[in-house]
Amino acid sequence: MTKQDIPLCVSSEDLDHEAHDSVGMYIKSPAFMPFRGLSLSESLTLTPSACPSKKMAESSSVKIAEETEETVKETAESDKLTAAHKHSKYHKSPSMTNVLDAVAACQDGESGAAQSAPHQLSPDLLPADHKLKLQQQAQEQQIEVVPTEGSSSPKQGTLDHTVGTVPSWTKLRKSRSMMDVSHHEEKIAAAEKFSLPKAVVEQKPGKSLLFVLDMDHTMVGNLVAMSDRDNIETNINWNFWPEGVNRGLTVEEIIPFLERGMLRPGLIQLLQHLHTIGSTVVVYTHSEKRWATKVCEAMEHIAGWKFITRLFSRMDCRDGHPHFLARKSLEHVVMQMHEEPDFRWSKVEQSVMFDDDNHALNGTEQCRLVQVPSYDYWEPCPWNTTISEEVMDKNDEEVVDMARRSVVEWGIAAPSFVKGKEARSEEETEKDRKWTEQQRRKTNILLSYNKVAKLDRVMHSLREVLEEHPVLDETALEALPEKFRVALGDAHAAAAAAGPS
Repeated sequence: MTKQDIPLCVSSEDLDHEAHDSVGMYIKSPAFMPFRGLSLSESLTLTPSACPSKKMAESSSVKIAEETEETVKETAESDKLTAAHKHSKYHKSPSMTNVLDAVAACQDGESGAAQSAPHQLSPDLLPADHKLKLQQQAQEQQIEVVPTEGSSSPKQGTLDHTVGTVPSWTKLRKSRSMMDVSHHEEKIAAAEKFSLPKAVVEQKPGKSLLFVLDMDHTMVGNLVAMSDRDNIETNINWNFWPEGVNRGLTVEEIIPFLERGMLRPGLIQLLQHLHTIGSTVVVYTHSEKRWATKVCEAMEHIAGWKFITRLFSRMDCRDGHPHFLARKSLEHVVMQMHEEPDFRWSKVEQSVMFDDDNHALNGTEQCRLVQVPSYDYWEPCPWNTTISEEVMDKNDEEVVDMARRSVVEWGIAAPSFVKGKEARSEEETEKDRKWTEQQRRKTNILLSYNKVAKLDRVMHSLREVLEEHPVLDETALEALPEKFRVALGDAHAAAAAAGPS
């Protein structure tokens, strides 16, 4: 049988133009004429009913069955053949290669010789009896029919020219197929959009509020005695220090002071509400950063979570920025917050600052400042708890002299203390006596403030104002400082009327 006598059931419009040179002679053959009128879905390829010769059909059917049984054993040879086709002159696709291989198989069909290279065969391409036989053999031998390269499932095997699908190498159909697939993908995406909605992120009402709190006399009471001791112990280069004794107050040593009353009443409840509504809390203090960090860590320990987003300390005040028009600057705070992408939403007009100093901000920012009554809880914390005369005797004179002058200047040691062990005159002794008496009276006054401090309602009043605003939009944020001022005025008046208990 010659190549011109083989009826290849493929339409010429379904072939790639580059493949015409290889198979054009078969398509133009008179033997192809009876099949030209059939659509691709109606074409019959290599089945007993479609072949013009019954003998050829039977031979082809037997040949296919024999090839199928040898598929698994000869997979490696098939892969080599596929690679060879890929590097051919026209780089034919697997589908085009299968067409040419099928033609070669039919050419030698009458002699019954199996000259063509073996290929894996999709079960859907076999006659019903052979397909059933293959399935039974696969189950008995536990052999899996694996799709070849270029196919996503066994239904797209090597001999896919019998399947009524559009080959990927048909340019015209390929472009049409791409449009259809794109449209189908859009439908799938739209269906998934509605069937699998993304979780909606809850927008908390206070997300746009920057809550700025001063530390001393606002969040906590009078820390001067504690900070003086910490200062004298840590900021002087002592040559000798008692072994096993901490230099400076630790966070663990600060916590008991806060728990006894140094932490302003209602602060934790306010912070919990701010956390609930999603507000950002920063601390802006004139204290030195190292000391302020210890106090803030102690407050967070008592609260049970880290509520301070950012700590601004002394060098963020006019001490570090002489151009500031006031001691502090909200504009500086906002600019520093913008360095972190998560806080670039912050603005001066979205900020409210609470400070016991009514002049902490300049005139343009004054509208965002809420002055709070000073919280004056106090406890003694002697600076010489560790620095005794015995410790001083073991250190250099320069170090001891700096310590003596410092505590005298701070007013926490008698005036003559600077002389050390030198003899005092009567005048110096009298000055020391007066200083001692003043210290006694001062201590009594400071301790009396503690009774009033227990009645403090400032933080409770601030929380109540926030609770009255379920939504903090731009209008609410603009009016918020004044509402805080009104609420604090009422609370201050109520506390004054109650008086000390």
